[in-house]
Amino acid sequence: MVPAFMFVYLARDIASMRRRLARIRQTSRQPIAASPRSGTVEIEGAVVAEAGAARVAPLSGLPVVYSESRVYESHGSSRRNLVTHTVRSAFLVDDGSGVLARIDLTDTSARVEPSELDRAVLVDKDKEALALLAEHKHTRESAAKLSWEESILAPGMRVYALGEAFDLPGGPAPAGYRDEPGRALGVRKGASGELFVAVGSEGEVEAKLRLQIKLRVVMMFASVIFAAFGFFASD
Repeated sequence: MVPAFMFVYLARDIASMRRRLARIRQTSRQPIAASPRSGTVEIEGAVVAEAGAARVAPLSGLPVVYSESRVYESHGSSRRNLVTHTVRSAFLVDDGSGVLARIDLTDTSARVEPSELDRAVLVDKDKEALALLAEHKHTRESAAKLSWEESILAPGMRVYALGEAFDLPGGPAPAGYRDEPGRALGVRKGASGELFVAVGSEGEVEAKLRLQIKLRVVMMFASVIFAAFGFFASD
């Protein structure tokens, strides 16, 4: 039963990734200033926090526009996820073309792939991990060891985004960033596809997607072999 469920889950995941990869390849990236104000667009540039909108990642304490924090409870060689905490905000993207784009990640349907922090940054964060557990009304078992991890999208990071363009009247961008007064580029989820945001350049994001697809294909074959082995072993 478990291998069958895993096979279906992986098959759906692969199909979703292939659709995302196809959209990336089919969309021609232009500077933000030259991007259309409708239809599917892809942009790439540096993350810029809106004035007063930057948040703080709860474990690392780093300024972010998005973060995913997880606290685990360990039992021997296994661990259980106790809490997943997500921080979301809107942010700007600057590609140096003279116009900023705005992406609102408070839309929980957005697909975000942040950058995982090095474990060295998260050393001695017991107090912060316990605070997250308390915030989510979780308690730890006294004998259980806690571990944690955090991924972030932070100001200054290179980011790639794929979504539907729309015209932003006014908007948060300083006047010097607009090619026309009161005009800025918004990027959101469209009727024909998701809002996808990932750390890295377009080439890096493509390469990561291809690798993720290959790994899941291998896992699919492994689940089939495992299921077949279980079937014959039961005879």
